Amino acid sequence: MLYDEYLPSLTVPPDVDPDHYAGQLFDRWANTALGHRTRQVGSDGSVKLRQRVPDPALLHLRAGRMPHHLALTVAAYLCCVTPPPGFEPGPHAAAMADPARERLRAIVAGAAPGTGVRAAAAVRAVLESGLLGDGLTEHPEFAARVAELADVIVRNGPAGAAADALLATDGAPRPTD
Repeated sequence: MLYDEYLPSLTVPPDVDPDHYAGQLFDRWANTALGHRTRQVGSDGSVKLRQRVPDPALLHLRAGRMPHHLALTVAAYLCCVTPPPGFEPGPHAAAMADPARERLRAIVAGAAPGTGVRAAAAVRAVLESGLLGDGLTEHPEFAARVAELADVIVRNGPAGAAADALLATDGAPRPTD
């Protein structure tokens, strides 16, 4: 995601080595002493995703490329905040605080009653709500991919969805793999 979807959307200062920076990030994430809890990192997703997903996703979509990992990020968020009927994302997801949780539940329920986030109509409705800005609504293929990955999460879990997203890209190992 970092190399394929984020870096192409950024202007990296000449004195920053992306490989070194990525290595520092992975070292930090591997440090269990930091004490960040899943609910803390996952909370306020509606705010965090609006800042992190639309611009890089739109760059790729406008160039004719699907940002599979960004779509997976949105799918995972929706599965945690508005889980489909019969899907239990676990206690960490339930503990996440999100100011848009009730609004999202209402949007999903109104768009696809009884089907939850797995329905493409529900994902389209969430994108049309402006939660992630306005530009993504111009790309129905993104909504379809988000819905597809949400279905994979429900059927095969997060690891299955991550494998699906990776296989959909070139799957080439990156320096931090």
